[in-house]
Amino acid sequence: MDKLTSILEAFDVICPSGLRGNFEARKGILDELNSLSNIETEFNAFLLSDFRERAGLFSSTGNDVPLEVTGSVLIIGAGLAGLYSALKIASLGFEVQVVTDDEHVGGTWYRNDYPGSRVDISRAVYPFSDVDYCDWRNYYPRHSEMKKYCEELASRVGDQKIFLNKRVEKIEWSGQRSGWLVDFLKDGQKEQAFFNFVMDCTGQLSSPRKLPQADGFSGEICSAPSWPAGMDLRGKKVALVGLAASGIQIASAISGDVSELHIVSGTPNWIRMIPHLKLGDGMDKFSHGQYAFDLKARAQAAIGGFQALVKENSTAQAELLNACENWLEQLPEDKADLVRPDYRPGLRRILLDNGDYADCLKQQNVFYHATRLESCDNRTLYLKSGELVPDVDVLILSTGFDVLSSHFPYRVVDRTGLERIEKPVTGFGSVCFEALPNFFQINGYGTNLVLHGAATILMEIQTAFSAARMLEACHTNGSGSVFEISSGAVDDYRLDFKAMHDSLIWSEAPEKQGWYWGISRENPTNLPMTMGRYIEMLKGLNTSP
Repeated sequence: MDKLTSILEAFDVICPSGLRGNFEARKGILDELNSLSNIETEFNAFLLSDFRERAGLFSSTGNDVPLEVTGSVLIIGAGLAGLYSALKIASLGFEVQVVTDDEHVGGTWYRNDYPGSRVDISRAVYPFSDVDYCDWRNYYPRHSEMKKYCEELASRVGDQKIFLNKRVEKIEWSGQRSGWLVDFLKDGQKEQAFFNFVMDCTGQLSSPRKLPQADGFSGEICSAPSWPAGMDLRGKKVALVGLAASGIQIASAISGDVSELHIVSGTPNWIRMIPHLKLGDGMDKFSHGQYAFDLKARAQAAIGGFQALVKENSTAQAELLNACENWLEQLPEDKADLVRPDYRPGLRRILLDNGDYADCLKQQNVFYHATRLESCDNRTLYLKSGELVPDVDVLILSTGFDVLSSHFPYRVVDRTGLERIEKPVTGFGSVCFEALPNFFQINGYGTNLVLHGAATILMEIQTAFSAARMLEACHTNGSGSVFEISSGAVDDYRLDFKAMHDSLIWSEAPEKQGWYWGISRENPTNLPMTMGRYIEMLKGLNTSP
């Protein structure tokens, strides 16, 4: 069997049924992918593989992964990362259990049911590349579509493997049993169970940021991650503190209903104009159909935008700045000057707008305050600029998540007997850590993506890498399956991580980066490399004794 035939057969696992068996169509997809000059070989190979092959890419034995395994895996969190990991890890033969203290699956997409909630990354890139699912209605899916997607993933995992309203209280390493003893709390009752492996899929977007400045407000307060069901804002005076992705979506959705909307944002974000196309609009020009387009979009997204972050790439930075300036041209000059950032694009998250937010800012009942909230007294907002916003009925907090909090949401006792209060930062690939054997973290600190792909493709890579480590541990050690990263591997990764970060524009102006700068200069939140480079680094791990 030649290489092309082998790759095409891999498509049969993940292609929509219309392309299965169609050799010429699939050959065309491959040709188009390979013709893109900016595609990295490692990432291309990853996209063209099924999950077992993906795990094999990270195997130190040269794709030689065992076909039969035994072992139990606890997956903490039932958002996109947890559900995907459960689906794929179970496909390898592991016994999987997913737990969440939420009453529903979906994680961030379950909680963020605010007005206008939707994905600001296209449907071609955001869903998992190796999960066959086609029931989309918008090119930028709305909250209801993402909730349905999570429910479909959960149904494929199986209800018997998912436990809702069940909190992990503590995990403790047992050297005697080569695994983790886990304490749970369910319906007020304590439980304990043993697992060979633990995967933390609680992610970075699970703890809403607190805003002490709002404590004195006596009216109604709500936030994007905990929007009250049935809230009626019609005719009310509303203040929206914070902006970012959820903020511009909320503002756009409610501005026509409220009597006044006061937007309070101390540091504005750059914004790009992106139409929210209905599924199918403009898609018929792709000769190999939607699947071919999706693969190309994923490959391009994983490297294309990243070039604007490289210090020396002035051309890419100029193109990005021009795209952002084009959005500002929709606004009156005085309003454009008010919301124009004073830093270069890429130092903070770039927001996407289909024109609704620009229209919102033009409305007579919308007031933009380029300052921060200082305090509240009764129903009056005191701003750092000296302005007052009195008689506010509802205060909406769109201040994002506490990404910088590195605390575990449960107690952790590591291999040395030390109780770990804070999550380890970076580790090796931000996936595995010293003194935490058989423990893997998906979408954790140090892996935030900016202009170089969606978080879901990172989840795919990290899950495949974790699977390779589990498979090798089981294959090598049998019932005593143990994998623990070495301190040398962690140190090498951190040195490379820091060097790559310093080559990007993030390292130039920390005061403008907000949470991008991270806990400290040594521990930034963002992944400073393309997906192809990240795969290369994970593949470089030598697990030989």
